[in-house]
Amino acid sequence: MPMSTRAPLNSIPTGPDKAPFVHRLFSQVAPTYDLLNRVLSAGQDRGWRRAAARRANLNPGDRALDVATGTGDLARELKSIVGAEGLVVGLDFCRPMLTLAIERNRLAHADVPYVEGDAMNLPFGDNTFNASTIAFGARNVIDLPRLFREMTRVARPNGRVVCLEISRPVMPGLKQAFHLYFSRILPWIARLFHSRRSNYAYLPASLAIFPERDEVARMMSYAGLCDVTVTNLTGGIVAVFTGRKPETEG
Repeated sequence: MPMSTRAPLNSIPTGPDKAPFVHRLFSQVAPTYDLLNRVLSAGQDRGWRRAAARRANLNPGDRALDVATGTGDLARELKSIVGAEGLVVGLDFCRPMLTLAIERNRLAHADVPYVEGDAMNLPFGDNTFNASTIAFGARNVIDLPRLFREMTRVARPNGRVVCLEISRPVMPGLKQAFHLYFSRILPWIARLFHSRRSNYAYLPASLAIFPERDEVARMMSYAGLCDVTVTNLTGGIVAVFTGRKPETEG
């Protein structure tokens, strides 16, 4: 039997149908989500989130929003920077993930409130946060340009918008190895922890249709951000996209 578990690209819903698909998928994987992140990334996902948190350029007492927060790993990293006087809010539309985020808060003694909400229509006013972030959630939204417009809208002038996402390696020799691991081996490892291997076949399929780095950077610029940069981590396996909201819009 061939060891391919690649999901056909046309099996990923688009438009309004994508949201319930993603909600159902992450509701199912929530119990094993954190453990699998550690195993499948060889523990590097924590370092990637710390790098993204640094790019948010936050100071003690600042306010930040973490979109598609999942179980809250990045939100807690941001909270460690803004401190007790600052505020970090985590938002996700998947209640099972937020339930776990609240439990992780308790274990980590972290004070991060969570909101169940839609990344396409953030329930916050304009110019509310010093930074808005998203980690490994951009591939799952139904409208990436709209996501960046919303994240820019709620950021304060001179605030940062940060997107951490799986990408395509740029280091020679790593591309082939990454493709083999991500598209074939990863779903099989996932099955050791989670009975629905097909859920993790979604990951390589979603990366295959995710825009290239320069296109993502252009979307952020079109959303109204300036000084957009792309930082590759671990040979380009992941990338951090960062933009700054101008002090004067327009």
